[in-house]
Amino acid sequence: MSIRLLNKMTPRSVALDIVRGGVPEISSSDVAAALSFGNLSEAACNFGLAKYCSDNIATYKLMDYFNEIIKEKVKIERWSQGINETEGLARLMMLEGVYGVRCNKCKGRGHIIQAQKGRGVANECGKCHGSGLGTFSQRRRAEIANISSSSWDRHWKLRLDKLLVYAYELESQLNRHLKMQFFN
Repeated sequence: MSIRLLNKMTPRSVALDIVRGGVPEISSSDVAAALSFGNLSEAACNFGLAKYCSDNIATYKLMDYFNEIIKEKVKIERWSQGINETEGLARLMMLEGVYGVRCNKCKGRGHIIQAQKGRGVANECGKCHGSGLGTFSQRRRAEIANISSSSWDRHWKLRLDKLLVYAYELESQLNRHLKMQFFN
């Protein structure tokens, strides 16, 4: 098993490209089992279950975790907001930080097929630089978070970046854990 297989895991599934013999080498059951070993934090475990195993209970627990982080930030940094915005921001953290947003230019493939001299050539997507990931527009982020566009632009778009760091840290913990479980 190679590290490239772990890199092919996609949000909501581990449907890998077919490899040797036509059988994926890492299944969602393998991921779920790997998450139960070691000392992975509960939040990082829920992150993995939500992202790769489509576990609804883990998704709700992770939403609660993000809500608590947002409420703590509101208290510490004295952000003025209502409870509706907290729920919307947690939903946005799930969509962008956990599941990711597909690049709209390459449709999440990371490359674009272009005709050159009668042949199709795959070139790296210039918008996402081959990652296949994009972001929501600021207007769409405001809609998802249930915050007015003017308030979003003035206050929330910079705050979201601070909040997404928590999701990225969970993903980093998860990736380290899965690499250790699958490749050691």
